[in-house]
Amino acid sequence: MPDDQNLDRRIESAIVFLVFQMQRTGRNSKPVVLHSIRVALYLHDRGYGGDVVVAAALHDLLEDSDTTLAQIEREFGAEVARLVEANTSTSISRTTGSATERCSCAARAPAGTRC
Repeated sequence: MPDDQNLDRRIESAIVFLVFQMQRTGRNSKPVVLHSIRVALYLHDRGYGGDVVVAAALHDLLEDSDTTLAQIEREFGAEVARLVEANTSTSISRTTGSATERCSCAARAPAGTRC
């Protein structure tokens, strides 16, 4: 149970960070927060690990706010930052697919791989 509580805290921290960053500098008129929470919960419910779920909650921040990769790494660690970057259209030319598919790809891919 302690691991579940730790993951819950990490997810909640990611959502709070997401909301703060989107309120501060967000520039997407679509419901980014709700979308990001849905993607994170979808992956959580399918058994993906904590870093994948946290990255899913944060996956639109780089393209929809002034949040930097360095901020994400400082708050959530290098692996979460890598996963977020792998799912960001502003820094990569990615294949089409849903955010869920890209998060799933990034979770399985070696470091440096773009999904």
